[in-house]
Amino acid sequence: MARDTAVRLQLTGTLVCRTPVHVGGAGDDPDTDLPVARDGKDRCYLPGTSLTGALRDWCRAAFAEPTDTLWGFQKGDDGHASYVTVDDVYVPDAALVPEVRDGVGIDRVTGAAATGLKYDRAVLPRGTELPDFAVTAEVPADLVDKERKIATEKAAESGK
Repeated sequence: MARDTAVRLQLTGTLVCRTPVHVGGAGDDPDTDLPVARDGKDRCYLPGTSLTGALRDWCRAAFAEPTDTLWGFQKGDDGHASYVTVDDVYVPDAALVPEVRDGVGIDRVTGAAATGLKYDRAVLPRGTELPDFAVTAEVPADLVDKERKIATEKAAESGK
């Protein structure tokens, strides 16, 4: 069933990595055990689904209003899907200079480095710029009407 969209909001820009980023992918990269993710056309990218959780958590921390209405929720049999879509972000070839980092597996019993579990993983370094970042929210008519009613009631209460 299609949604009755009243408002479409789109945020676009360039995403800048403030810390190194690794979104793992499968592949036969001879230089690293855990390469960066690539799509079917062999383009390096960060999946929108990986960015969605971070963006949702940021919204929860940044705004006093509950975010479940916009971002979706599931509580028992109640809930709905998110009205927000985050597009995949492709890493331009010019910006694709991954760093290879070493890592070791940890023995869960001893808490020390496990024997024979050294690995390498590729990360996008801090400062990598990812243009064409896009987030879209398609807000349904009933939600817009509900928010307008709440805003009108708040304004009336405050005497404005």
